[in-house]
Amino acid sequence: MKGYYKQKLSNLAVSSSKKKGLKKISCKWQINMTSPKNLPLVIITLFKNIYYHDISIKTLKFTPIYKLFTFEIMKEIKFYVVNSCYNASIIWNFLQSKYPERVFLTQDLNNVIQKIKQDYNLQLEDTLSLLTKLLQLQSENSFWFVKPWINDTSNRLIRLF
Repeated sequence: MKGYYKQKLSNLAVSSSKKKGLKKISCKWQINMTSPKNLPLVIITLFKNIYYHDISIKTLKFTPIYKLFTFEIMKEIKFYVVNSCYNASIIWNFLQSKYPERVFLTQDLNNVIQKIKQDYNLQLEDTLSLLTKLLQLQSENSFWFVKPWINDTSNRLIRLF
């Protein structure tokens, strides 16, 4: 899709408006770019790399490149999933204690675990397959009654009636 910028304010309105940075920290960082109609490129006309605040190193925790699991960590997760019956919260605890400088987001870890289970065609756990079968029987026959109790924090089946 191609489009051209059309200035919405008159030159008088632009020159009389205040030029201010971010409200909270008064950052003066600025970049201006242009794209000539006859050239298929973007030209940087102004770049002011001035800022009056410290850049927090904590922001690295949430950048996509930091969230990627290293080969060593992936190997360890695969070992836990394939060779043991650990769930995501136990694996997360192992990884967090072994790599305290890293941040492991639970959604990312769950995604990796599900991918490994698909790749290795792992069957459902015994408890889950039992519950699935009982709920299926209940849906097929109205005389069946199944009531599972699941722990809210660990997401584990704790009782079955």
